[in-house]
Amino acid sequence: MARSWTVVTLAGKSLLDRYAKETGIAPVGEGAAEGWRAKDQRDQWDQIAFDLATWLAGKPPSEVGSLSAELQTLARLDKTPQLKGDRFKLHLLATDTPQAYTAARALALWSGKNGWFEFDPCRDLIAGLQVGDYETFVHRGLPALVRRLAEIAAQVYDLMINSTAGFRAVTPYLYAFALIQQVPMVYQFEGAEQLLFIPRVPIELKWDVVEKFYVQMVSLQRGIGSSVEQLTGDPAFRDLDNIGLVEGDKDMAVLSAIGEILLGRYRQLYALVDGDQSAVPALKANPEMLRIVAEKFCDDHHRENRTERKNGHFVFDNGDNPYRIYFVQPRHGSPIIYKTFTDHDEHQWYYEHTAPPPPESLHPVRCRISKQDWRLEEA
Repeated sequence: MARSWTVVTLAGKSLLDRYAKETGIAPVGEGAAEGWRAKDQRDQWDQIAFDLATWLAGKPPSEVGSLSAELQTLARLDKTPQLKGDRFKLHLLATDTPQAYTAARALALWSGKNGWFEFDPCRDLIAGLQVGDYETFVHRGLPALVRRLAEIAAQVYDLMINSTAGFRAVTPYLYAFALIQQVPMVYQFEGAEQLLFIPRVPIELKWDVVEKFYVQMVSLQRGIGSSVEQLTGDPAFRDLDNIGLVEGDKDMAVLSAIGEILLGRYRQLYALVDGDQSAVPALKANPEMLRIVAEKFCDDHHRENRTERKNGHFVFDNGDNPYRIYFVQPRHGSPIIYKTFTDHDEHQWYYEHTAPPPPESLHPVRCRISKQDWRLEEA
């Protein structure tokens, strides 16, 4: 049966080069990157993208496939033996340059309802992904790239990575992402009319590091206002740094790109939650409660918006249904669930007649919830 692939590709400037060669007009100069994302500048690039799309629309179909690297990829996917008969859409990501942004925007405008190219100007422009400054590339660009890749992977069933496009410095991270996410890749074989197809690699990952240092990795993902040297005075952060999952400078420490890939994949597959040992049996016996914990309670923003105080208890209210989750929030660390309810009357009696337990009286157990089958086990 034919499959519909979404092929993630970093846009380049070959379309602009071809346009300049044919028309004698260089639409976006090499030196235009400084301050280019200001609104007045973006309006200029959007107009250039529209002009490029109009130019493309005037080309005969027989010529279109040779006008840019992205169009060549689209044409060659269908000639790749392992992909014969499948359908393709290229999801374009733009590096932090006006050239890549303008090319991606033009291709998406040109393809229109055909849907051959997809590009969201707000989400698919990867801030910091440039090669002019090493620290910006490593600390901002690469983590932003793999976070966007993870978002796309969570929304798309048949995902493929085109590892040919983009800066050479990005290539090993595209390989790592494809390996850990277990998605196939394509690569342009020199001079050939087809692509090399690298299938999913059937590996099983161990998640010990993520589960052991989950809290620290989440903190690094948000950014910690401390130098790496200061931060690694803490043994947990020192261990993370020793295995290459911390990046930073004298002012800020962040999760490395590989750390982002690992954490993103883990969150796709599992949710990590701390529960008092008395609450674990009820959680384990209720798949719907596990789904609510994994999808809603474990999301910090969602939990904060849906939590109420009931006679001193912190209670996560799941809305117009009887599911309620009681928890304490330690000063440092993750929330600890100590009671769950699926009956409104029992929940009401409990908060009216009991006081919240002191955090030191709880015996938390770290548990992993599988999002494939809503199953809970100790991590």
